[in-house]
Amino acid sequence: MFDLTDRVIIVTGGGGGIGGASAKALSKLGATVVVADIDMDRARAIAEATDRPAVAAQLDATVETSWAHLLEQVRDDHGRLDGLVNAAGVLRPRPFGDATVEELDATLNLNVRSVFMGCKAATPLMIDTSEKLGAKPSIINLSSIYGLFAGVAHVVYSTSKGAVRMMSKGLAQELARHQIRVNTVFPGPVNTWLMTNSVAQLGEFGLRPKGQEGLDLVAKMHPMGRLAEPEDIAGVITFLCSDASSFMTGGELVVDGGLTLT
Repeated sequence: MFDLTDRVIIVTGGGGGIGGASAKALSKLGATVVVADIDMDRARAIAEATDRPAVAAQLDATVETSWAHLLEQVRDDHGRLDGLVNAAGVLRPRPFGDATVEELDATLNLNVRSVFMGCKAATPLMIDTSEKLGAKPSIINLSSIYGLFAGVAHVVYSTSKGAVRMMSKGLAQELARHQIRVNTVFPGPVNTWLMTNSVAQLGEFGLRPKGQEGLDLVAKMHPMGRLAEPEDIAGVITFLCSDASSFMTGGELVVDGGLTLT
């Protein structure tokens, strides 16, 4: 049920925390992973650390031609696509009074437009994979608990992640007839550079204690008493790529250690 042997899965932001952990987890279960990242050094480092041979591929997720080139490469080299994990993203907290339209545009460009372009580029090969091989391809889009709930100094980020949520639902509705599943994961704070940098920025705005004290406070806010590790999110992504979730589409999985229960 969890065997991913012979399956080909693209992970964007594959050189980062959640993307890198997902690439490694998917590889352990037999998948051929395409580690896609704008930073080739990071992509290669993750590809070399996987259990099975993985492919490092350069991708600027905000550029449509970059997506086209990646999908052409995957079609030529593998002839199939079983999964797309859209993990690339940006988080720059800022109080609304200080936020700018330029920051909004930059955030929407990476967090929303790139997901749209990626799903658009991947769908034709996924349809072929479903029709010719009887596979059930899977798209996993990374939103955030701030795509479900409001957060101080997160208006721009919440706008982008809420958009990902509804985009995923619309895609799930339209692609189901092709047996392509589309599900969304909503992580809480995860122990990655993106999160630690966010806490540091909130500290600069006087909204969180600075440094380790700020990180400790965020951890204590969780009923489980700790931050998520990238592997905690990767496990859920792996489930959504596998046949264990073969009848699940339009789903929303919150992975936050109970943070939003309180």
